[in-house]
Amino acid sequence: MTSPLQTVDEHAVAHARAEFLSEASVATTAVRDQILTSWRRSQLAELSVDRVDVRYAGDPDLGTPLMQCASPALQQLSSQLAASPVSIVLTDAAGTVVSRTSSDRGLLRKLDEIRLAPGFTYAEDEVGTNGIGTALVLGHPLYVLGSEHYSEGLNDLACFGAPIVHPLTEEPVGLLDLTCRNVHSDRWLPALVAQTARSISQELLTASCERELALLAHYQVACRSTNPPVLAVSTDVTMINGTARLSLTPSDHEAIVALVGDRLRSGRARSATVALSGGTPAHVSITPVKDKRDQVGGYILVVHINPPTVVRRSEPHVPSTPLPGVVGSSPVWRNRVAEALSAFGSDGGLLLTGEHGIGKTHLAKALHRRLAPGRFSTLLDMRDPATVLPSHLGEPSDDGLEPSTLILAHLDEVPWNRRREVSRWLDGVRAERGLVRVAATCSSAQLPEDMSHHFGAEVRLPVLRERVSDIEELAVHLTERIPAARRLRCADETLRILARGRWPGNVAELRDCLRRAALSCDGEVIRPEHLPSQYRKVGRRLLSPLESLERDAIIDALEANDGDKVHAAAALGMSRSTIYRRIQRYGIDLF
Repeated sequence: MTSPLQTVDEHAVAHARAEFLSEASVATTAVRDQILTSWRRSQLAELSVDRVDVRYAGDPDLGTPLMQCASPALQQLSSQLAASPVSIVLTDAAGTVVSRTSSDRGLLRKLDEIRLAPGFTYAEDEVGTNGIGTALVLGHPLYVLGSEHYSEGLNDLACFGAPIVHPLTEEPVGLLDLTCRNVHSDRWLPALVAQTARSISQELLTASCERELALLAHYQVACRSTNPPVLAVSTDVTMINGTARLSLTPSDHEAIVALVGDRLRSGRARSATVALSGGTPAHVSITPVKDKRDQVGGYILVVHINPPTVVRRSEPHVPSTPLPGVVGSSPVWRNRVAEALSAFGSDGGLLLTGEHGIGKTHLAKALHRRLAPGRFSTLLDMRDPATVLPSHLGEPSDDGLEPSTLILAHLDEVPWNRRREVSRWLDGVRAERGLVRVAATCSSAQLPEDMSHHFGAEVRLPVLRERVSDIEELAVHLTERIPAARRLRCADETLRILARGRWPGNVAELRDCLRRAALSCDGEVIRPEHLPSQYRKVGRRLLSPLESLERDAIIDALEANDGDKVHAAAALGMSRSTIYRRIQRYGIDLF
């Protein structure tokens, strides 16, 4: 539900912001609870308050279903706002700008200055409180006015963001944002952005129905013409035939779908080899399925299971013993670790890619400990402009030991003014491969060509939502390593709640959640009530997607209204009796 634009006392908010930054507290009601909570998250992430630090994530993909479905609504919105000093911004689910339009040249110059432009990311955990990233964190429309922004560089702007939710999955697939100068903010903008976001969601539903019908037709043909296991997958649906149900485990399904996604994202050939449960190899053929709009809406996967004796020596095998400190037993994770181990041992240079917080640098360190435990390793943070690029990389190994290791963290975030210098330096590193092994990490979709050609192998690590079966094991491991005067552990119910979480911040977010829970825990057992409130929304039973959405909305409304059920019901458009019944049904006991 969209909240109407409320009058904000800019002077009072600016004063409160200054007070918060100096004392980490606010003694005024001038700041909305959602904004204050976001400030605290931004401060916890140690984000800059003086400047807008925006990361370039790569050229946006304009051929996605989101862009295709949003185009008509964006064109209509552009016509409506043609005479207004307002910009229209579309982002993906991570807050990376996909498109931006405005008829106001002065505003566009301002947006260029702060890099609110295609390819740049405005996630809250990177930029701080803003109408894009914070709305995505909250999962509902939000406006951020003037000094409510965490970064001073955004304080003269007003941002109105509304997540675009896919009607079938009920997951955000993007966000629509209207940004203008704060002096030009108007009370009709929140309703306009929310209404347009809903119309895009409806268009996604229509397109999804067309895609699913096409996928179903191809799936039926594949099942009639072949005996092997067949899977049909899209962003919304997974179908498996009887052979797949009998011969493949749920872990096999997870490994196949994740590996296929990796091959398609990297543009590699539409076939893949995957190790199933027990190490049995299988060849997967991948056929894209297009809808009436000529858009790929899903894939037909035919799995040919080979006898174990045909496994070639050149193919990566799951290591018999885990890497030190690397946790996870899901097939998709073990396969990627095996690929990384094989590639790192070949001295060709290894590039580990994937989202922030999945453990790329941690894995690189573990690879060094496994392959070269007696040698020296160097870790360089390539984001830092002050990072010194060593000219002396290694020594010849006369004692038969492995080469030393150089780990380049965040290689995709090298400052623009150092790109050429780093590329030349990598040429020198490449020339000394016999003296040093190189592993680099990259969170962007693609590393620039002038750097990527230095690496002989690339391994994309799966996000936590692709290895759900590992969450409980990870939680146990991370809890055991929390510095504390006592040995901590998680209660079984706590582990079940964590396993049902979404974890957009991946392992790093899970670690932060457990550390915060440990601060609230007086004993040795972390129970559900010790978890931060946003992680207790899972409830007492496994809810349907629609129930989960309603439950989260109720909790957010209660938090925004200091636990007042009457005001929360009014904000949600519910009657008082309805919200009381929902609170009891979902086991909401935060207030």
